[in-house]
Amino acid sequence: MIIAVADLHLGRSMNKSIPDLSMDYSYVLASLEKAIISESCETEEEVTLIMAGDIFDTPVCKGAPIQVMGDFITKLTMAGIRILFIQGNHDRQDPNDPTAIPLVLAVTPKDLRYRVIHLCKDPIDVDGFLVSGLDYMAPEALKEQLKELPKTDILVLHQAFEEFLPFEGAFDLSSEDIPPQVMNVIVGDIHVAKDIPFGNGCSILSPGSLHRCTSTESAGGYWKYNKVEEEWQQRTLPCRDLFKHRLVDMDDLIACEASLKVHNYTGLLPVLHLTFPNTMLEQVKAFVEAHKEECIPILIKESSAKLSNEAPLVKEEGKLTLLEALPYVLNAETERGVYRLCEEVLTGDVSMATDAFIRDGLR
Repeated sequence: MIIAVADLHLGRSMNKSIPDLSMDYSYVLASLEKAIISESCETEEEVTLIMAGDIFDTPVCKGAPIQVMGDFITKLTMAGIRILFIQGNHDRQDPNDPTAIPLVLAVTPKDLRYRVIHLCKDPIDVDGFLVSGLDYMAPEALKEQLKELPKTDILVLHQAFEEFLPFEGAFDLSSEDIPPQVMNVIVGDIHVAKDIPFGNGCSILSPGSLHRCTSTESAGGYWKYNKVEEEWQQRTLPCRDLFKHRLVDMDDLIACEASLKVHNYTGLLPVLHLTFPNTMLEQVKAFVEAHKEECIPILIKESSAKLSNEAPLVKEEGKLTLLEALPYVLNAETERGVYRLCEEVLTGDVSMATDAFIRDGLR
C-alpha cells in the first residue's frame, strides 16, 4: 500500500500570533501516524509513506518540529513502514553543498535510515511500482531533468502545476511537460487536495497541506492507493475545526453561536474566524468575551465600504483582468497574506486559485 502526503510545514501554524495554535501540526501528524499504522494492520500489506516536500517550514529547524518528526519517523519505521521523501522549496537544503543532509534524514536515528529514502530520478521498486522523485528546483532545470527521466509509474514532485493554479506566469509546469514514460504524479506545493487526469488514464495527485497553514485552507489528508480496486482514494484527517463567518448584522452572530455547538470535539477548541464591518466592533468584542471558553477567535475588521462578492466570477469571454479579480481575492479573508498575483489575466476556477495563493509565506 502507498500513502502520499505533502506540505506538512512542521513549525508553522494557522496564525503565528496565537500560541494555542502553534502545535496543531503535531496533532495532525499524530493522527496521520495512527491512520498509517491502522491501514497497515487492517490490510497486512507492506506500507510505504511518500512525503512530497515542505515537510518542515524552513531549511533550518530546531526544537519541537525536530522532535515531533523524529518520533514520527522512529515509530513508523519500527512498525515496518518505509518512508520516501523529496524536499520542497521551504525545506530544501543547499543543493550545491555536498555536506548538506536533508532534515528528514538528520532527525532519523542512524540505525533506521535504511528505511528512509531520499528519492531521485533513478526509480526504486515500491510494491510493483517504479517510483522516482525530484526535489523542488527552478522550472527550467526541472524540465531538463524530466527529459532524462526513465520509465516511472509514480513521479514525486514539489512544483506548481498550471492545471491547479490558473494564473498566467504563476506555475512552474503543466501536464504537457510530463514525459510519456511517467504514469502518475504526486505533487506538493499547491496546498489544495485534488486530482487532475492527464494522458491515458494517468493522474496528477495533490494531497493538499497536511494541516491548515492559514485560515484559507481546508482540513488536511492524504492519498492512498487501493491495490484491490486499483485506484487512488482520498482520505481526510481529524483536525481543529475552523468556522468562518462574514458578519453584516447581529443575526449573523446567532449563526456563529450555532456553529460552536456542532464542532467535531477533537479535543481542540475550534477557531472562529470573523470578518466584520467597523460598525460591529463592540458587538463582536462582547460576543468573543462571552464565548472565550468555547473557541479561539481570529478577528478581521474591514472597512464599512464592503466589497461585494455576489457578482459573477467569470465574464462572458471567460476571463477576469487582475483588477476585476482582486475583490474576490480580497474576500478570501486572510489576516496577513502574501499576494502573489498575475500581472495579466486570471482564468479558470477563481476560488481554487485563491486557496492556493492567499497564504502567508508563499515562496
